[in-house]
Amino acid sequence: MTLDEFRAAVYAAFGSKLEHVTPELMRTFIARMYQQLSPPERTEQGAVIIPADGASSYEEIVINFFAHALEQPPDQALILMWLFAGEMYFSELGEEYSERFKDLAPPEKA
Repeated sequence: MTLDEFRAAVYAAFGSKLEHVTPELMRTFIARMYQQLSPPERTEQGAVIIPADGASSYEEIVINFFAHALEQPPDQALILMWLFAGEMYFSELGEEYSERFKDLAPPEKA
């Protein structure tokens, strides 16, 4: 995917000024883009193969991601970093909304 193709996909999903973005739409978009940019390896039966990359923590996974991004052509690296930044921001925003509006939800039954 080129940067222009990615930009067009972003604008199609969220508007030219990202005026239609929400945390849920961003999560869906990011998942779709990651699937398109780096589809998981699958068995002959179609099951996803989880690589044994040795990463044992979230920190190691993120470090591996950053190392991988550095090895990509500039357009691909920029797309990956945009997706990662969007994922981090909207994840944090979702947590903030959950905390802010938690009192509006009915109490959980034990």
